[in-house]
Amino acid sequence: MTLEQACKKLIIKEPFWGIFLLGLNKSYSDKVPTLGVRRLNIGVELIVNKTFWDSLKEEAQLAVLLHELHHISLNHLIINKDFENHKRFNIAADAEVNCYISNLPEGAIYARDLGFEDRMGAKWYYEHLNAQSSSNNSNQNSDGNNGNTSLENLDSFDDHSHWKEFDNLTETEKTLIQNEIDYRLKNAAEETFKQRGTIPGCLKEIIEELFKKNPPIYNWKSHFRRILSTEIDTQFKKTYKRLSKRFPNSPGIKLKRKISILIAVDTSGSVSNEELTEFFTEINHIYQTGAKVTVLECDTIIQKKWEFKGIQDIEISGRGGTNFEPAIEYYKNHKSEYSLFVFFTDGYAPIDNLKAPHDMFWVITSNGNVQNYPGKVIYIPMKQDV
Repeated sequence: MTLEQACKKLIIKEPFWGIFLLGLNKSYSDKVPTLGVRRLNIGVELIVNKTFWDSLKEEAQLAVLLHELHHISLNHLIINKDFENHKRFNIAADAEVNCYISNLPEGAIYARDLGFEDRMGAKWYYEHLNAQSSSNNSNQNSDGNNGNTSLENLDSFDDHSHWKEFDNLTETEKTLIQNEIDYRLKNAAEETFKQRGTIPGCLKEIIEELFKKNPPIYNWKSHFRRILSTEIDTQFKKTYKRLSKRFPNSPGIKLKRKISILIAVDTSGSVSNEELTEFFTEINHIYQTGAKVTVLECDTIIQKKWEFKGIQDIEISGRGGTNFEPAIEYYKNHKSEYSLFVFFTDGYAPIDNLKAPHDMFWVITSNGNVQNYPGKVIYIPMKQDV
């Protein structure tokens, strides 16, 4: 069974996890002896050693995929750095996830191997492993076992070495990666609800919180429908002219996006990294409606123009003063190419003589400069406002 086939089978057997896996980057790689998760720009990638994969029975293949998906969804990759003893945390993290999974290969670590009950959480296991280790060290007459396997003899069957790639994230990178994972989880939950499926018990609280936080600040999809008087659906078409990069013998997917949006992002010195994070989080919401999104980075001039294709590693250009005119002029000269023009800014630039189109959108930070902007104005709440 290939990775692609495993994904399809998981959608049938475990719809939530199958849909979650479908949205993740995944590939075969010899950079791990078994399988693991690594950082891929501002996101994650599940990587599988093909020799290891082919050595497993079908049930075990699905089980190891579920193991990695639990690690991702429970945020183990990012919180790993908060625990001083990484090996001990790896054991604790495995003990948390493995109680939910059957048919794991030999060497899988369970809470019972440590002398603990199931479903206590990685942090709880880590703290009690620390306490257990301290107790054993202070009592030389004890065999240090208490019914447990020695920690020195335990190791994860999967590879956690790439988790260190998440240790030195900036707050912006951390937020973007977390937003991407949260989006995949929320999407999987929504699709599962549509199929009358159930959400894994270990994620119910997490999913409930996701539905309470980070909604789009504006119903972009509804607005786009009014513009085009049609559904904004992304069209998928299988084609052998563009073979799948992950599965060379399979057809690739050609995407056709029905609406094209031009978005100017204020990258001047007055815009903080936190504000830029909020900007690109909202831009990602726009992209996820199925729109084609072109970004103009601008301060006093247009610094860069590029197509937004989801959360990615973004290097911002600019950081000078602010002038709205260049981006607005660009839109006027290319208006036939776009259905909508949106300007993300903190608003700290004069608009007295600004000849801006009245059908454009301004997305202003809530602590930004309040002015009489031409067009529709939306205020984006910052985290300190919530």
